[in-house]
Amino acid sequence: VGKDLKKIKDMQYVNDDYSVDEEEVCFLTIVTLTHLVSWTGNDEAPIFQQMIPTLMEKIKKMLQTNEERAFHAIDIFDELIECEVGIISPHLKPILQFCMEITSDQELENQVRIKTVTFLGRLTRFKKKTIMKHKLYIPMLECIFKLMCQNEDVEDEEDTEEEDDNPSLAAGQALETMALNLPPEKYISALLAQVQPALFHSDPMIARGA
Repeated sequence: VGKDLKKIKDMQYVNDDYSVDEEEVCFLTIVTLTHLVSWTGNDEAPIFQQMIPTLMEKIKKMLQTNEERAFHAIDIFDELIECEVGIISPHLKPILQFCMEITSDQELENQVRIKTVTFLGRLTRFKKKTIMKHKLYIPMLECIFKLMCQNEDVEDEEDTEEEDDNPSLAAGQALETMALNLPPEKYISALLAQVQPALFHSDPMIARGA
């Protein structure tokens, strides 16, 4: 695994111009890395950690050219947080910011935003101590609550078939996940800071979200 990771790291697998062919190489490289995560030990962890900033940069570019591939490439972060080796810890803050930016971008497809907001919720299960230490749950809650307030009315029964593709519903589920994993007093305090002002907001969707 160590040799494979070094080869991938040294490939410089995507140049600055990011052509169509390079996008495919980049995507397949990230898929390969995703499969290597579970085989990574302490010796290989530093190599993986050095690649994380590049991974985020390339996925951002991929979001602009091929959201379907970016959607699958984001799976690598799910694998990283579940890895027994602490690969992701040094980069937790930028990864968190990366996912919040995607979650907040209304120009992106729903499936991508659902994946990142779900990841934010799951992050509290696997990286609770770091999140609490740096108070990262506060911007996380703010981001998720804003997404939850973007909900639209479901007028017809046919619309209920699309609920699985609703980012605001995924945001509500992420809040539930956070509630299960964070200390209640910290979670409730941070959540009320978002909910109380929203209750009297002039925008009915924000008030409804509260």
